[in-house]
Amino acid sequence: MSTDIYQLRTSDAGVARTHFRAVSLIETTLDILPIGIVLVDANLRIVHCNVAANEMMHAGEPIVSHNGLLRASCKFASTALVRAANQGVQMIEGNCGVTNVSIPLSYEDGRVAIAHVRPLTRDITYFGSDKGAAVAIFITGSTEYAPLPFETLAKLFDLTRSETRVVNQIVLGRNRRETADALGIADSTVKSHLERIYFKTATSDQLGLCRLITALSWPVGRSKAFHKD
Repeated sequence: MSTDIYQLRTSDAGVARTHFRAVSLIETTLDILPIGIVLVDANLRIVHCNVAANEMMHAGEPIVSHNGLLRASCKFASTALVRAANQGVQMIEGNCGVTNVSIPLSYEDGRVAIAHVRPLTRDITYFGSDKGAAVAIFITGSTEYAPLPFETLAKLFDLTRSETRVVNQIVLGRNRRETADALGIADSTVKSHLERIYFKTATSDQLGLCRLITALSWPVGRSKAFHKD
């Protein structure tokens, strides 16, 4: 074995040891933080989670692990979480997407947590590129009492400006005809908008849409006088 090859192998081993120590230090640092931190790949498969996040999953709220995939205990919040992560990955790949989205998560006792979704840049090789960590999600407590901004909601579900205006009217408690009158458009136009909104948000009617908006609000469970079509 030549000296050059020996030095190269020794160097590779040194790099591996340094990387291992760096990862161990990062893990230790994450574990002492009081907030939940979860690293996931493009499909929301869990790459790593700290102690606080593990405790949340063990308790079954506000986040859970479903066959190794990160989900929220609230169905609607879980849907929003998946979309936010997917759009974060699209942003990394150079497509249009949403960055730094914050999604309310609920506890059964009425407490509210916030999942802050942050896409990782390509030059971050946390735990090694082979693990595929693409998005970091930070779960913190919240004292906020404001609904999720409609601009964020629109970006999260790819709603057009017209569709967002319709959603706003529905959340105010107006039915389809009242929405048409308020916006100065035909009832048939509102119906068309709603059909596209239901498809994009994976809901089937105004009640389901309002439940989605309510679930994505601070505090979760904010009451509204909803009307059916």
